[in-house]
Amino acid sequence: MLKSQAAMPVPRHSFRVFARQVATSQNSARFNVALGRRVEHQTSWHWQRLAAAGVCAGLCSTKVGNHSRPAAASRCAVSTSAVTIEKPDTHRSRQYEYMLLKNGMQVVLASDPKCDKAAMALCVGVGRLHEPKDMPGLAHFCEHMLFLGTEKFPEEGEYKRFVKQHGGKCNASTGDDKTCYQFDVSPAFLEGAMDRFSQFFLTPLFTKSATEREINAVDSEHSMRISDDGRRSYASLLLDANPNHPLHWGSGNAKSLRDDPKARGVELHSEVIRFYKEHYTAEDMTLAVLGNQPLDQLRTMIEERFEGVGVTGRRALRGDQHGAGEPALLHKDFAGLCLRTPVQDVRLLKFSWQCPEWQVPLWRSKPGSYVSHMVGHEGRGSLLSSLKAEKWATALSAGVSEVGSFSLFQVTISLTEGGLDHVSEIGERLFAFLGLLRGTPIQIRALQEVQTLRELDFRFSDDLQPYTLVSQLAKSLQEFPPEQVLSAPYRIPEMDTDRIQGFLGNLTVEGARVELVAKKLEGRCSSEDPWYGGKFLRTDLEEDWSRAWAAAEDATVAVQKASSFGLSLPPVNVFVPEDLTIKTARAPELPTELPASDGFICKAFYRPDDQFLQPKSIATFRFHRPRSLQDSSSNLRSTVWCACIAEELNEYAYDAEDAGLSFRLMSSALGVDLQVAGFHDKMPVLLEAIVRKMAEAKISEQSFAVVKDRFLRFYRNQAGKQKPTAFALRKYRELLDEFIFTPEERLQDLEKLCLGDLEGEPRRLFANSPGSAVFLGNVDKEDCQRLSGILSSGLGQLREGSGEDSGPHRQACLPSGRTLWTLTNPNPEDRNNCVDVIFQIDGTLANSALMHLLVRLLNNKAEMLSIAISTGADNMAAQKLIIEGFEAVRFRIPRKGTYHHCAGTLKHYDGVVLKLHAGGFTGLGELSMLFPDRTGTTPGTALDVFQTYVAPRLIGQDALTMGKTWSNLVKLGSDAHAFPYHRAAVDVAVHDLAAKALGDNYASFTVKGSDNVDEDLERFRELREVLGPDFPLEIDPNQAYSVHDAIKVVKALENDNLAVLEQPCAWWDMEGSAQVQAAAKEVPVVVDEGAIFPWEIRRVAQMKAGRGITLKVAHGGFTGCSLNYKMAVEHGLFCNVGSKHTMGVGTAAIAHFCAAHPGVYQPIGYGSPRERFIDDIIKGGINFHEGRLYVPEGPGLGVELDEAKLLEYRVGQRLAVGMVPTPMDLPNIPVPSAGPTMWPVQLHV
Repeated sequence: MLKSQAAMPVPRHSFRVFARQVATSQNSARFNVALGRRVEHQTSWHWQRLAAAGVCAGLCSTKVGNHSRPAAASRCAVSTSAVTIEKPDTHRSRQYEYMLLKNGMQVVLASDPKCDKAAMALCVGVGRLHEPKDMPGLAHFCEHMLFLGTEKFPEEGEYKRFVKQHGGKCNASTGDDKTCYQFDVSPAFLEGAMDRFSQFFLTPLFTKSATEREINAVDSEHSMRISDDGRRSYASLLLDANPNHPLHWGSGNAKSLRDDPKARGVELHSEVIRFYKEHYTAEDMTLAVLGNQPLDQLRTMIEERFEGVGVTGRRALRGDQHGAGEPALLHKDFAGLCLRTPVQDVRLLKFSWQCPEWQVPLWRSKPGSYVSHMVGHEGRGSLLSSLKAEKWATALSAGVSEVGSFSLFQVTISLTEGGLDHVSEIGERLFAFLGLLRGTPIQIRALQEVQTLRELDFRFSDDLQPYTLVSQLAKSLQEFPPEQVLSAPYRIPEMDTDRIQGFLGNLTVEGARVELVAKKLEGRCSSEDPWYGGKFLRTDLEEDWSRAWAAAEDATVAVQKASSFGLSLPPVNVFVPEDLTIKTARAPELPTELPASDGFICKAFYRPDDQFLQPKSIATFRFHRPRSLQDSSSNLRSTVWCACIAEELNEYAYDAEDAGLSFRLMSSALGVDLQVAGFHDKMPVLLEAIVRKMAEAKISEQSFAVVKDRFLRFYRNQAGKQKPTAFALRKYRELLDEFIFTPEERLQDLEKLCLGDLEGEPRRLFANSPGSAVFLGNVDKEDCQRLSGILSSGLGQLREGSGEDSGPHRQACLPSGRTLWTLTNPNPEDRNNCVDVIFQIDGTLANSALMHLLVRLLNNKAEMLSIAISTGADNMAAQKLIIEGFEAVRFRIPRKGTYHHCAGTLKHYDGVVLKLHAGGFTGLGELSMLFPDRTGTTPGTALDVFQTYVAPRLIGQDALTMGKTWSNLVKLGSDAHAFPYHRAAVDVAVHDLAAKALGDNYASFTVKGSDNVDEDLERFRELREVLGPDFPLEIDPNQAYSVHDAIKVVKALENDNLAVLEQPCAWWDMEGSAQVQAAAKEVPVVVDEGAIFPWEIRRVAQMKAGRGITLKVAHGGFTGCSLNYKMAVEHGLFCNVGSKHTMGVGTAAIAHFCAAHPGVYQPIGYGSPRERFIDDIIKGGINFHEGRLYVPEGPGLGVELDEAKLLEYRVGQRLAVGMVPTPMDLPNIPVPSAGPTMWPVQLHV
């Protein structure tokens, strides 16, 4: 079992933050609103659309729990055809549309027929800045209270429960100026989740009895972050906030939400309702939704659920509108020096400036991006390069930060131990470089380069998970015009050199706030923030620092001083890609092995991309570490060597990463991994430089010092400053895993490690290490051979042997019984605790599946208690169940009597039994059908389809993965309609395979209809007379009736208690079926052949073509029927389960499906196969007794195939593909153990 090390510091080739301004348009209008004292500041594009919607007119009322709030009156629809949303190339299959609801809510719709998750996010443009300063945390508390039930769904937790039960997750977050709610869910359940979600903003209950509990929840979140250094830093800034400005600490805790209001006689519950009613207005809401439905349908879904959200007439203040002209931070309070003691062992020097104006509206030019690019550069001549040369710093970042109402430009420098003694010199270099930028004309070439890179970032950006995408869309719609809601965070469409000069002119010594963070400052930090207990000291800048820095920034000497420090402006970036050609060769389903060109790369595989179509690729090389080099000291030595190589290449590779091409060189206990990823154009150039450096034996003293300092701090923090959950998990891994070394061991080895120890490391690592390579993306065979050749030619000379096996990965066994291990939290500043319960079990497929199921069930119950439950590879090997063989046998069994159907008569059963073989197990499925149906499938053509289309796509696939999603099974055909019976049989067999590897009376009668309605009525009445008036009796014409005949039947049987009329008309005639249902009144019409796919079920409900549907496992398999069941329930339709007159395998599958879906109205149309046929193909038959079908209790489907019977009734030759054992061999195949190699250990507690 391959194990990864605990997280280690990775060399950061790009440790800067690009200025990511989020903004509205520069063209703004100010005007007073009659309601309230607020001054409005909104962009012209937004208000033009609001005016079109007629938002600012009449108000009506809608309820908020037991209270009322204003809402917008109805207005005319708003056209959205003029808005075209710019999207990246990677979203080519996704359609976007902007719409403005009548109440002013802005919406972005995203339709993606291929999405595996649907998602929605709603962002309200209010947050901490809008709450009363004397009740900090109220906005956050309001966010919590919305989850407690609504008038339509009053049960607490209903929304969360629904989302989690249907494969999704949900959350919310409160910021300074926004509160965002989001969820994702399986696409078929988007409407149900949306129903529950929309009620948050229509009729929340604000359950009063839950107030105390939610206060505790907010307080718990506060406690979890009490030792967070970032929050402590922000707290020290908030203490300097202007008292006349709304900026304040607002996360909330029990003191601010319960104790303080209670002391003032204020009721929190009333205050939160008041806050909601005043601030949650549709005009300040932005909504984003992604689903697989067409845009028209998504639009309707949104209008029906969100146009009722109310309008208060009060718009939220934005940005620098807050404070009525007062700045958030007065200059006298902001500028100066802040000393701070951190929780972890970090050393930081941070310079901050308030930007001359709120940067959000400047999204078109982003002046801060140019300055960030120049100051944050890490190549030759950069500020960071100069500081590293002096051994004062290890990393630097620069960028604009948005704080809700104002913007900061910050330069953060990670210091070495020696750097703490040279703060004055570091600042001198920084201000000299800023003076150089001010004294030099804006570099148009550099600005164009930044524009090009940001354009490439947008055009070829990786697609986001739906959950993340909708959240970003909803937030961005608060700040950008809808046309640029996707592109504005990336693109810089305008050059504004004047604003850049103005931005630079603000970055002076006089306006700077300097924060120095280090453990050694603890004795000087005498102040403590009231929320997190962070120690700090606010004082003036030291005079000698101020004088030296002011002299360095002087325009008359800045250029000269910068030159003396070795500082210069960044050169042209040679890594900007030029060749963006997409190689469009069709990719094989599995990676193709390349012929070995030499003895250095023993195995290589490649798979060209034919799905994402980006000019990017990934090349990964692994060199397996010999077992002789897997001890702690050897492992640490190689880890440090890899980090030193990356540090040596940092100046050169910085431009490559800036241009979208990066590399990673990592060491673990089992080997060394090199990965190069990004735009393919310049990949060989970067790889050559990496290999050249790896082959060298020399590493500079500077690089070694930087890396050693970084790792020393990392292991010290890991040893003493981890959160309780991380600490407990680490100790468990250290106890059991052979290749997890303790931070104490690492620190001992690291203290002894010197530069000379690394001299022979390349030869030690690569002399006897077999290499392998994998290439993915925009590559062809020649590209892969070229990249392999670069590695072989550069490192092949180090090879001395044929390669030494790395050996198995072992894990220790816990003692039998229960063991209690009590650990003391090594961080006294963290008041949190945790209980980590470990169950160590054998790594079999059965245990893996059951544990994952148990985790899912327990997590549904544990969320309210902040319990995290997970399972992973620490106690089990990674599990796969590769399908090795495929077998299909057609058989024919005579019926006991002739079966009459409107499509003909049958005297025998013609079916196909399917067997999938994997890992010594066999999964059974059954293809069952009566007559050729709407898909064109017949029993006679079944084996041909299996052989030509299905089997080749199954061999080599992981059965556990194949069974996860219906979309994987859909790929067995050309589209959703292709081979449904074959797909259903495979689905059942896959579930049976995974389940095995993981460990005479009837209750109702159905009259089969014919084309003679009068005869059908006569038979029905005869049966009614015999069975009595209350026995369930149905009619199923199987599409034989016309609409007229069907209506005639229901009218004629109005007084004869017709239970169900199933599929009376042609499957495609939904209008006709709707007419029959309308005439049938209380008698439900059940749609069978017309409701095979989810969209057909939706259509049944929308057209009121019936009140129920029939599910058939023989057609949909477990997965398809489950999806159809959920779709039906969502649309208020009940479900029957029918059969295709299956044998024992298919009937067992039906029984399991019904047992797993207790909401099924009733299983109909089958009992035991032996009721109809003279025999069965399973041993023992199906247990059917007194109207009850009993679920088989064995592994998998619970039935065993009778090979002798199958041979007796077989028609033609069996189809066998892949590794298919003979039937007599199957019972004797041993079950393989997939667990890790275990070795004994003594555990002392």
